[in-house]
Amino acid sequence: MDRANEIVLAAEKPSIAGLLARHVRQPVAEREVVVHRDPAETGSFLISWRQGRYRLSPAGRVMSLGMPRRRPVAC
Repeated sequence: MDRANEIVLAAEKPSIAGLLARHVRQPVAEREVVVHRDPAETGSFLISWRQGRYRLSPAGRVMSLGMPRRRPVAC
């Protein structure tokens, strides 16, 4: 990611954390979320928070993408 994108994400991170907090109905600290641009759609973001993954649409809607898949453990 180039420096300009990093600056934009840093500026938008507090707003994204606020939208996620409204979606999950609990406080979300800005420092707890990891945000990336979604390459599948311009203006959307992928969010990781705790064990969950979310997508923020350009319209400002947050949707859950579920939990990351775990690899099977060999016995």
